[in-house]
Amino acid sequence: MDETGFRISILNRKIIIIYLNTKAVYLADPNNRESLTAIETIFARGKAITLFLILKGEILVEAHFDNDLDTELVFAISSTGYINNALSLKYIKHFHNQTY
Repeated sequence: MDETGFRISILNRKIIIIYLNTKAVYLADPNNRESLTAIETIFARGKAITLFLILKGEILVEAHFDNDLDTELVFAISSTGYINNALSLKYIKHFHNQTY
């Protein structure tokens, strides 16, 4: 198991091409980004179980997830975006269901 935290919306080596008469360009502020935690597990024989993502927030709005993501992907939320005791138990149950 590996728990990895990363930040969303980091600007890194962006090239922006604009029209000559453009008065302003708005970019996401690199100091204004959210954290999330991805927990990934790969067995010794090379099989991986479904990814477990922890987002910062209070509720998940289903309409925000209308995309091409894996349908088995597990989303969880915490007030910090990091794992806590309740989410640890949820992950253990997820792990058990994927391996049994």
